[in-house]
This record gives sequence, C-alpha cells and structure tokens, in this order.
Amino acid sequence: MTDDHTRELELLAGYVTLSLDGQDAEEADRLMSEHVPRCPTCRGSLEELRETVGDLALAAAAATVPDLVLARIRRGIEDVPVRRRRGTAAIALVASVAALVGMAGFSLSLGTRARDAEAQRGTALEVLNAMGQPGAVPVSLESTTGSAGGLVEVSAPGLEQMYLYGSDVPSPTQGSAYQLWLGAAGSYTPVGPQFIPEAGVVLLELTVDPSRYDEILITEEPAGPTPSTPTPEDGHTWGASI
Repeated sequence: MTDDHTRELELLAGYVTLSLDGQDAEEADRLMSEHVPRCPTCRGSLEELRETVGDLALAAAAATVPDLVLARIRRGIEDVPVRRRRGTAAIALVASVAALVGMAGFSLSLGTRARDAEAQRGTALEVLNAMGQPGAVPVSLESTTGSAGGLVEVSAPGLEQMYLYGSDVPSPTQGSAYQLWLGAAGSYTPVGPQFIPEAGVVLLELTVDPSRYDEILITEEPAGPTPSTPTPEDGHTWGASI
C-alpha cells in the first residue's frame, strides 16, 4: 500500500462509482477485504466518497469535498489520458469520475442561483451516465498555448450528446468568449453557443453526433455572432483527437 494512499483512493473512487473492471476491479476487491477494514484513513475516505456520490445521485444540496480527496481530484482532471491510450482506459475513467464527483461538491457552491446549481447537478449526472456507457472513454484536452486549467470531453458510441467539463479554466480576455469546434478531415464546425467559465468551472452538454468527427478544439473568439472559422492564434486554445 502506498504511503500517501493515492492509489488506494483512486481504487475506492472506482469501486464506489462501479467503474472498474479487470485487474483494477480485482485489486479493489482485495483492498476492500484486506486493507480497508484495518485502515482508518481508507475507511473514512470510503465513507466520504459514498456520501458524495449519494448526494450527486439524489441531486441534493452540494456536498463538501473531503480535503483528502480534493488534491487527487484536481490532479485527476489534468492527468486523464487521451482516448487512444486504450491500455489505460480504466484508470482514465476512474480519474475522470473522481474529478467530476469532486466538481459536483465544490463547483456548485459558487454562489449561483439555486436553479443554475440544479441544472449543473443534472448535467453532472448525465456526464456520469455517459461515462458508464459501453465504449465511453474520457478525452483530456491539451492546451496548445500553455494555458492553465483542465478540460475533459466525454462521449459514447450511440449517444448523440457530448459533454465538456473542467476546472481552473482561465477567463477569456474582455470582449471574448470560448467556442467549441469539432473537426473532420481538417475542417472545423462550431458546436454550441459561446461560453465563459464561471469561477473557472466549465460544465456543458451539447447535442451532436460525435462519431462524425475526429478532433475537438476550443478557441478564444470575439464575443458575439458564432464565428465561421477558428482562430487558435488569438488566445487560449485547447485541443485533442477523439
């Protein structure tokens, strides 16, 4: 067992959200039967994770994220591998679920109106459901401009929805907003309205058929009418293959 319980916490998050399989599931079973019963730290973390996931599933008031989990959550949203790394898909899913569950706890306490918070919780639930679909693997978007913040795209075969979530995303410059683009064969199509992070948090649902595209791009554009072509050289930019 690791001294800082990072691996144990990752397995516990996967165990609680039912998102493990193969060797990770076997390791989690051993953890639950051999280590957790005699480890107060892991027992406390397990209870906190169960409470947080339960709060999210019931769309209850936002839960406070445990200090022990928060550091892993923030790292996890940046550490999720891209979809093409099939060998690490299970760990990518666990890290993304941990990040999203944590976001439900701390991003929904930003002082937004109750109606807005309820809408965010509903979207978070839909993201978790999408993650549980066969073939769903989160995709981490990499900044091409050295920008801070982690953004993750989630879609699944057969679903005509795409989800985007992230934390610590910098605000665009005054008079600008972010635009999401989907690309195929080098040609990009704007998808959804422009958006601006709320206290660094992004949580979006988009109606689109992801199977038609092989790239995702987010650019900073002048706020206003939807642009016809992306201008990645003019501000913060993130992208990935999907």
